[in-house]
Amino acid sequence: MFRFRVSMNLTSANKLKMPVLAMGGDHSTGGFLGDHVRLVAENVTEIKISNAGHWIAEEQPAQVQQGLLQFFLAQ
Repeated sequence: MFRFRVSMNLTSANKLKMPVLAMGGDHSTGGFLGDHVRLVAENVTEIKISNAGHWIAEEQPAQVQQGLLQFFLAQ
């Protein structure tokens, strides 16, 4: 039942139109996060934070800050 609902929602729902940021550490979600977000959003910016796992803001704060700044300035 749950799998059916997920596939039904992904195929029948409209994708998000607004800019969406997918930011993840390359030792964690960075390898696939952008692909997953593109399932539900059209305008996706993907940023992979190098040498980071799950806690990107603690592990690489300068990279996260730079990524956020670039994303928001581009909007």
